[in-house]
Amino acid sequence: MANRSRNPPPSIPTTLALCEPAARLEAAPSNDIIDLEDNPGFDTQDSDIILLEPASALQILDLTASSALPSKPVEHPCPGYKLVIPDGGSPYSSYPFLIHTKHVVPWQLQVVKQDLILYSTSCSGIAGNSNQSGASFHPCSYCAHLHNHNMIMGIRHRNLDGAHEMTPWQYLTPAHMLSLLQRKTNQNNLLKLRLLKAAGKISHRNRHLDAWKRLSIAVGREEIPRLRALIAAEHRRGGSIFTILDKIDRAARRVYHPRGYERADFQRAFLIYKLGGFSTHRIVQRTLGVPSIDATKRHIVTVPLTSSPAIPTSTEIRENLSICYPPPNDLPNQAGGPITGMTMQVDEIKIQERLRWDPCTNMILGICREHGQKCVLEFRTITQAEEIQRLLISKHVHLATEHVLKRFRNTSTRAKGFLLDGVAISSSVIKAHLISNGMDTMTADSLLMPNDKQDVVLMIKLLYAISSLTDCGQEESPSVKATRRVLRLLGRVYFNLLQPYLNTTLSLDDQLSHLSTAAHLILALYNRDKGNFIPVQLYFDVMSMIKNVYFCVAKAQIDNPQSCFYIILLGTDGLEKVFGIVRTMISNDSHVDQLQLTNRIDGAVQCAKILQEHPEWGGESRRLRATPLPNTSSDVTSSYDHINPASMTGDLKVENIILQSCWQRGRRVAEEILKAAKIMSPFEWMEHSGDYDILCPFGNNKMILVDGLLAGEREETDEERGDSIDALLHKPAWTLSNPSVPDTVPDSLSKDDGPDIDDLSGELELDASKLVGTNTAWVAIDSDAHSKKVHKASILRIFSSGLSASDSKDRLKRVRGYSQYNETTNCATVLAPDPDNPVEVRVEDPALVLVRCCGAVFLGLFQVLSIRVNSSYVQSLSTNLIHEPNVQFYGQIMTLKAHDISYQSDGPDWEWNGTYEAKSVFWVDGKFVELMDPEIMRSSTLSPDQSCNTYAFSTLELREFAAMMYEKHLSELWRLPEVHESTTYPYRTAEGGQKFFSIFSHIFIQSLI
Repeated sequence: MANRSRNPPPSIPTTLALCEPAARLEAAPSNDIIDLEDNPGFDTQDSDIILLEPASALQILDLTASSALPSKPVEHPCPGYKLVIPDGGSPYSSYPFLIHTKHVVPWQLQVVKQDLILYSTSCSGIAGNSNQSGASFHPCSYCAHLHNHNMIMGIRHRNLDGAHEMTPWQYLTPAHMLSLLQRKTNQNNLLKLRLLKAAGKISHRNRHLDAWKRLSIAVGREEIPRLRALIAAEHRRGGSIFTILDKIDRAARRVYHPRGYERADFQRAFLIYKLGGFSTHRIVQRTLGVPSIDATKRHIVTVPLTSSPAIPTSTEIRENLSICYPPPNDLPNQAGGPITGMTMQVDEIKIQERLRWDPCTNMILGICREHGQKCVLEFRTITQAEEIQRLLISKHVHLATEHVLKRFRNTSTRAKGFLLDGVAISSSVIKAHLISNGMDTMTADSLLMPNDKQDVVLMIKLLYAISSLTDCGQEESPSVKATRRVLRLLGRVYFNLLQPYLNTTLSLDDQLSHLSTAAHLILALYNRDKGNFIPVQLYFDVMSMIKNVYFCVAKAQIDNPQSCFYIILLGTDGLEKVFGIVRTMISNDSHVDQLQLTNRIDGAVQCAKILQEHPEWGGESRRLRATPLPNTSSDVTSSYDHINPASMTGDLKVENIILQSCWQRGRRVAEEILKAAKIMSPFEWMEHSGDYDILCPFGNNKMILVDGLLAGEREETDEERGDSIDALLHKPAWTLSNPSVPDTVPDSLSKDDGPDIDDLSGELELDASKLVGTNTAWVAIDSDAHSKKVHKASILRIFSSGLSASDSKDRLKRVRGYSQYNETTNCATVLAPDPDNPVEVRVEDPALVLVRCCGAVFLGLFQVLSIRVNSSYVQSLSTNLIHEPNVQFYGQIMTLKAHDISYQSDGPDWEWNGTYEAKSVFWVDGKFVELMDPEIMRSSTLSPDQSCNTYAFSTLELREFAAMMYEKHLSELWRLPEVHESTTYPYRTAEGGQKFFSIFSHIFIQSLI
């Protein structure tokens, strides 16, 4: 930029006064102005220039002397006109610099930081409207008039509204030019794309022309039988020239015969129709010539099972068994030879919770079998449907669902956690120990995120990671050591359950010993903790699984002593494949309902048989082989799901097995594990009593589940079964709060357009097979003889639409944005830490809280099990954030024991004895929690061989905390968590035969009445 020159107005004095530093100035007339910028040696930034009265000579004044100061105020230079730049813009991209190459403009510009300043060529150099207050200065009149200049106005408007596409290039800013260039580039790319498409069309047509040439060459060279019939048949099917060439090539190689179909052709057509549907089969039939659907159904017959509306009867069971296991016609004579055993796999599948009408039996399906006897399920009038809806809303009956078998992981990761040996374990506690054992945070989050309850690989990784936990270091806190002891015990349970099924190098003897160890450990822990450990269904299932393995090995030793036994074949892998085929067959739903399952399960079994007969079609499992279990859980891959016998390398012959030896060895190992975990083994007194076994864990020959739940046992929760909690919260309000049938249901029936396509198709299939009989599908919605009749399937669909959980197992709902699983949040950091306060409270740290017990308020020391901020779980939190309203703590009361009962102890007189209050687990708002730094000292309550460090407290310090917390929360005592009284809580000690509370004086024990 050229230096701007400013002409001073006539009224300004022309004599200069220079201050430090001194400068060499060239002589000038007294009435002239010296251009300091043109004078070498003068630094204008280090000098002060003051204009004085006219004088005959240049005066150099010392401004430090008060007498040298001029009498008139100092004039300020003109700041120029500031061109307004849009928000986010830059002065370098918002000004048309090329305008200076085409026009002589009356201004000069200067960029100061991010401001664009324009100076008029006639600038006076003096700021206008200046004052002595130091306020901002306005530009001179010449620069201010630039605001209304046509070119300046155009620049401003184009910056705000954009430039017109016909604007000359010299008026465009760099930003406008860049946008124009991008537009031109897009146009060029579009033209290139059109050219590419045109080339593709030409290439496609050239391929067709080449194909017709190849056809003429093939007809001229090859001797192909029934060529005319082949081409005519393909033309009727709408085959393309490429299909015709393929058939001609196969016919020339004698691998295709135009007439007739083979058994494999019907099997292929059956698979395509069942798995892909009618449209897919039609496409494949037209392109590959597979048999038609009608011809396929005549060759492969499927029979629907009988669906039980309530508890299955013996007649229904026999009928379904005869369908699943027809009498064998070609079974070889095995008289005198070894007997090959078979297993009937039993598993449960998640079904859609809705009511369905069975046109074959005229029964209402979809009611849970436990309560089906409470209602009339035969559908004759609308009265039966209305009564069932009333019972569903009042919770007397329930919609049918299922229990899953992979539940150890679900129990370990549920929000409430579980208790083992009186120690509460939450997913946050497990995460802390996994990370301290070397696992990274991201991996731990993925293993503990309870979304997909059926992910086998994640289940294996989590259980294997827990089983790989090592002992704590001596530097860890006492609470961490206590929790690690319990987690290592739990890890031994998981280890002995995983090894028989995943370690491909084990012998059958080792597998049975591991299962025996797992059974004895689970028996001892369930006898001790009952439902706090695992639900009763999970205990029954795992014990039945282990019992079944031992019984099957015993039968194999009698039937075929020389055989090998694969315990992995006792699983439900085959049924899982069939269930997967069923889900593929039901269109957009990934969950079947009860009627869909019974109508399609036989077809799914036929598909599984066909794929097993033709593995070259791609139906075999891709995970054929698996290596022995790795050293770390991170190395566990999907190859450990669906392991087959080919992967097993150990000695699996049943003739080398003594079952009692394997069982006793497992018991000895279990006793050693319990001893290491400081738990007394119960097996000796159980054996002495004589009425205990793995299915009667509480003696008296009372079998679990069969004889009902005992005190302390519990059933599985929705969270452990894998049900979507979010879906339960989206039920209609009238189904949760109003037990009566809504008045809008009859209107919905009167406006219903008819049954679903699935209902009609099922009815037509049964009608074609002559199984429907005389059951009518339509029923009147009221007693009026002229009342509108509605399809029974429509009535049940409307009545149950608001009663089932709208989870996103329906893929169409997932497209709309609904989550498939019960989404939870588990992030590492939610609130920003305070850099000035690096102290944090972490999971497993001790803390203080006021609790209600026995109608009074007491102080409690608890261990932090989880920290929740809003709906997110964190592992640590800054201490200055614990009292925020969105912070909650999940904890368990720690048991304290007095070791110094003197009246006034000089030091700590209470210590943690390493145990917890089993029934004192609670959630509490962070506002009621206070932190303290307890002393760590050698425990005096344990025996010398068990002595270790523990937390120690003084009565005086605890009383001070109690008084402060009580006064702080006096108006909110009703919001405090409530815990159960035990022999060790509230904290007390015995002295002189009397028990008295040592933490609170009588002032702080207030009644809650």
